[in-house]
Amino acid sequence: MSTATSASIPARPLAEAANIGTQAASVGLYPKLQYDPRKDFEPIILIGSFPMVIAANPSFPGNSVADVIATAKSTPKSADIAMPSTTARIVFELLKAQSQAPLFGIPYKGSATAISETMGGQVPLIVDTVTAVRPHVAAGKLKAIAVTSLKSTELLPGVKPVAEQGLPGFQVIAWNALYAPKGTPKETIQILNAEINKILAQPESRQKLKDLGYDVGGGTPEQLAEFGRSERRKWGPLIAAAGIKAE
Repeated sequence: MSTATSASIPARPLAEAANIGTQAASVGLYPKLQYDPRKDFEPIILIGSFPMVIAANPSFPGNSVADVIATAKSTPKSADIAMPSTTARIVFELLKAQSQAPLFGIPYKGSATAISETMGGQVPLIVDTVTAVRPHVAAGKLKAIAVTSLKSTELLPGVKPVAEQGLPGFQVIAWNALYAPKGTPKETIQILNAEINKILAQPESRQKLKDLGYDVGGGTPEQLAEFGRSERRKWGPLIAAAGIKAE
């Protein structure tokens, strides 16, 4: 009878990448998970985040969230919104709930078709990632109405957040972070946090993340823990109210 050696047993990773899906949205999207994002991980650090963007065909008769709401109330079909992802659907649902406007969302299976049809005028508005929308805004094929972060972003300079356009507190962002397995010593967490904060402070690291479409993260494990809790409090009720299910 052979005996297993320590070399044959895969070691658990010291840190694991996680995101808005695994740490927040999954709780509402899946009736049963094989893990508990609230109990099975130790937060280390937020790596980066990026806002979604509400954008429009250049012919859309408005340039602000107030214009979108007014158009929806006066001519509803003129403010239909393309939704190429679950995150876009969440932005739409939150916008609809907070504005009380009769908005109508059109689901798409991906950004390519949704953006193409928005630029082509088949649908007047779209919610998508800043990475997907930014080049078309720069080319003048779409115009950015608002970003969904609480504050303006360097990724789309000059574009105001929804939260500064009449809907205070509005925020839906996608994000990536590092977590450790539950039970990882606090000292290890602190060392990892300090070292990654140093990396994120380097100009080349910040530029690389910006090139990838991210606002740079950072901060403490405690801040990431609270952020994760706030994201679950936000996403759970929205997903339930909208009846969104994992595809």
